[in-house]
Amino acid sequence: MTTTETNEQPDKQTSGCGKSVCLCGGTGPTVSAVAQQMLKQFGPSEPVKRHFQNARLEILKGLRAMIDSRINDLQNSGTARGTKLSVD
Repeated sequence: MTTTETNEQPDKQTSGCGKSVCLCGGTGPTVSAVAQQMLKQFGPSEPVKRHFQNARLEILKGLRAMIDSRINDLQNSGTARGTKLSVD
């Protein structure tokens, strides 16, 4: 007797969302669409988004400048980077 011939029920629901086991019962796409609409409606405007993107770029440029400065300091410090050994 195969599984399809028995009266066994699967433990979890399956739905048309393309997954073998779906915990949301197929409501995932609807919830996602509502969430996206809410973000559009209540999210920041385009000028605000551009401002934050520019700020993020400026922070990254500042970090790059700090790293470049530290690299230059280490390269120009004149300290020995190691000890030369003669190998027989």
